[in-house]
Amino acid sequence: MIDLSSNSIKEQLEHERSVLYELVSSYGIGHPLVIKQSEVLDELINKHSKAQIPTSTKNEDE
Repeated sequence: MIDLSSNSIKEQLEHERSVLYELVSSYGIGHPLVIKQSEVLDELINKHSKAQIPTSTKNEDE
């Protein structure tokens, strides 16, 4: 499970990124394990980014 609290997000990103780097070093960039880990890291980054964007209640033009 991905924890989106601000205290742990940096740690999670660093951990998943280091796992990715280790996999690339061991298997090469196109290996399925590397691709899967890249997707895990992307998901974490996207969820964090979405959590940082304030939602607009209503457009002023409407």
